[in-house]
Amino acid sequence: MLLCRTATMAPDMAAQPNSLISTLGGLVSRARQASKKPGLRALLLTAGFVLFVVLAVGSFRSLPAIESPTWWAAAVLVFVTTPLTLALNTAEFRLIAATAGSPFDWGKALSTTVVASLANLLPVPGAAAVRTTALMRSGASLRVSGEANVLAAFVWLGATAALAGLGLVASDTIAAWVSILVLTVGVVVSASAMWRIQALASSQVAARLLVIEVATVLTSAVRVWLGYEVIRQSIGFGESIAISSGVVLAALVGFVPGGLGIREVLAGGLASLIGQASAAAIAATVVDRLAAQIGMVLVLLALLLIPSGPGRAALQEFRERSRNETGEES
Repeated sequence: MLLCRTATMAPDMAAQPNSLISTLGGLVSRARQASKKPGLRALLLTAGFVLFVVLAVGSFRSLPAIESPTWWAAAVLVFVTTPLTLALNTAEFRLIAATAGSPFDWGKALSTTVVASLANLLPVPGAAAVRTTALMRSGASLRVSGEANVLAAFVWLGATAALAGLGLVASDTIAAWVSILVLTVGVVVSASAMWRIQALASSQVAARLLVIEVATVLTSAVRVWLGYEVIRQSIGFGESIAISSGVVLAALVGFVPGGLGIREVLAGGLASLIGQASAAAIAATVVDRLAAQIGMVLVLLALLLIPSGPGRAALQEFRERSRNETGEES
């Protein structure tokens, strides 16, 4: 999915001494290095696409016949939640840049975010590499850029777990102690990352990043809920938060560009864990992904209409990155 985030674990990042979060980030980064080669990414993208198609067809066949989708929900997915997600990702990157000591204005941050979103779809290094490269070009070191990206990823992960725990407590779909455990882990992870961010930048930057990540998680949950509406299935908002956490898990895996197919598998598995039908969860996730693709294309076209705007800058940078990767592979 175009806006399906790739966890911002910077490639080849050296772990900070006495920093648990940085150490974990480094381990995840090293585990994903094998998938960074363009040829292998192309193979993984193909495999992910095949898996996605199989899951999409199978899930929709398992659902009751849909006479007509809920078009208003589809319109909101395309025209509201997609631009909103892009705006939140842009705001997040500005705060990552501030943490790394290389502030970005909105235009430059938007351009970088668009390139990162495009990179997630193709057999070139994804969002993490794009963001880290942009920070390094602005003067930040690889170590600082990597740590800033990792910290933001853990605030996102913690916010997702905390909100999923709250949602599960409210929905009463699984044992209360499990929901409370998920909530507690989420709070601890987010708090640990924010403590480090305030040391690198300021408490204001840490607080703003938490707000952005919470808004991102809630927007992802709304997108899942709208996906259910499109296929005329019902789900509580608490359950939609839990199912949408598959975005984070797919991003942390990071082996398949855009989490294609992986997110759908995780959505079905998470739905089963909370007593929901897997087929409906997969179908809703498929709808969300396709709507975001369409929405992102429309956003990019709109940005390209702005002379010397972020859209043109993003497209030019993406072309250069694609040429460079092709040259390296050959």
